[in-house]
Amino acid sequence: MKTKLLLGLLLIGGMTSVNAQTQIADFESGSFGENGLLEGSFSSCYIDGNAIESFEIVANPETTGLNTSSKVLKVVNKSGEGLDWWGGLTMILEAPITADAQNRYLHIMVKCQNVGNLQNFHFNLYPMEGEVWTDGFALANAQDKWFDYVIDLQNRADILRALRFQARPDNVNNQGNTLYIDDIILSGDSNPREAAIEPTGVIADFEDGTLNAFEECVIEGDGVTSFEVVDNPETAGLNTSGKALKVINGNGEDWGGLKMKLAEPIVASENRYIHIMMKFENIGIQNFHFAVFSNTIEKWSLLTNARSEWFDYVIDLNDVEGTAIDSVVSLRYLPRSANYTNPGNVVHIDEIIVNNDPTPRGGYNHIDVAGTIADFNDGTLNKLTCIDDGGGVASFEVADNPDASGINASSKALKFVTPSTSGEWWPGLLITFPKPVVVNDDTRYLHIMTYAESDDQTYELAINLTNQHYLGQAGVAAGWKDYVIDLGAYMGQKLAGFRHCTRIDGASNLNKTRYIDEIAVSADPTPRTSGVTSVPENTVQTATIFNSSNGITIQGTEGKFEIYNVSGMLVQTGIATGDTQVNLLKGFYIVKVGSTSYKVSVR
Repeated sequence: MKTKLLLGLLLIGGMTSVNAQTQIADFESGSFGENGLLEGSFSSCYIDGNAIESFEIVANPETTGLNTSSKVLKVVNKSGEGLDWWGGLTMILEAPITADAQNRYLHIMVKCQNVGNLQNFHFNLYPMEGEVWTDGFALANAQDKWFDYVIDLQNRADILRALRFQARPDNVNNQGNTLYIDDIILSGDSNPREAAIEPTGVIADFEDGTLNAFEECVIEGDGVTSFEVVDNPETAGLNTSGKALKVINGNGEDWGGLKMKLAEPIVASENRYIHIMMKFENIGIQNFHFAVFSNTIEKWSLLTNARSEWFDYVIDLNDVEGTAIDSVVSLRYLPRSANYTNPGNVVHIDEIIVNNDPTPRGGYNHIDVAGTIADFNDGTLNKLTCIDDGGGVASFEVADNPDASGINASSKALKFVTPSTSGEWWPGLLITFPKPVVVNDDTRYLHIMTYAESDDQTYELAINLTNQHYLGQAGVAAGWKDYVIDLGAYMGQKLAGFRHCTRIDGASNLNKTRYIDEIAVSADPTPRTSGVTSVPENTVQTATIFNSSNGITIQGTEGKFEIYNVSGMLVQTGIATGDTQVNLLKGFYIVKVGSTSYKVSVR
């Protein structure tokens, strides 16, 4: 008598090695042959013991979610007394397969028709040697939609020839139930297959001109003065919808804001990420929050890098202030009125969705490689956002470089003038980057060229990451100087920009003209002390260097290379081996290979 019921998959040594993803069965052929043969998948598929009523290939009952295939395997459990606890459905492969490091994980798509908390179906593995089943892998958390059940084969079954779905009728909750099975594969990836990037649920899009998507929307405290659905103010970019929610910030309690009670709760196990489209009218050092409410707790999700164009703000429900939120019943937008830059600002909110994809719509919008952020040589601000923050600057503009003969040979620089009357110590010129910089080994050091007319002045820089960090007052040397900030303490965080505090609390800093130029990030902590004003052309061709995706490619040479920006700062170094791809930001660079230097433009 056959021992126990299973769903079979088999792998043996001596076979041709399998690919990184091996399809075992997808049931698209639509029917079993004689003795349960499924050509190309199973040599035999049969009911084992007294636990299964029937099995057949049927139309997929749910093609809109994770599993969009047309055919699946349907298994119906028996009900009643005297059933075999070990009984189930056994499938034997047409040919054994060897499980290796690239195919360590067995993935089985499963959908349970009736679910509860007590189902404990099992899958057993059947090794090649002997007729002994391995321990069962309990499926204790069945779902009534398609999900990917993953079994780690390491140290369990290097050689297999079958699997058994074990119905476990000894648990009355399993009796009479229907299970669907599909897309059995081997893979080197332990992560369960998840739905496509498309949203699995739209919470609100405001296209009907109303707030009916929410059970209620109410102002709590004085953090918000008004809200209404209006025309989308910017349909040419990331968000092309016709309507959006407009919210005007107030100036009240720090916790006050707009609370949006959801019509249905968000279950984090089904939809881990909340995506919210946002657009701010005025940007600076905003640090608004979204409060996430379950039935028992409230946690705040922080964003410091607001932008004036539409962007996708993503909340990970597995980590809101270090806490996993199981279920969300309400959201509250908090303008944080205690931050003086927030009151009176206007924010538009749209396209609130949930899914299992952490990728912001429009892709990740950040800088994570070394290079120049802004150099002003084109006479513009390079999409930097610059504002007088707190009255520390009387005026600012892009102007001619006051001294192009020294370490900064560029033609233009950002000029700003301090006011003639004193004030507090912290105001100054707030500069926000067009994209935040992810702090890593390649971007650890922020370099800012600064210029002052005399050495009797002082200033202070504040960097804007998750929070603002003041770096202490510094003296100014007359002429150009490279100010270097070590961001090593903030690895993994995003640098949104910085504030040049003009320290107008000191008389020596009033009515002064200063310049900023060549804002860059690199792996090199060494201050720039000389510019590269004359570079040999490619008179001796020892390498070929050309533009490629996201940077340059070095060909035809092996050995050390160095890459400098036009101010002479080393931005990257390495060893070329054949075709070597180097990721760089847009701009002009000098690439030194051996004794020869090359000019190259990354566009």
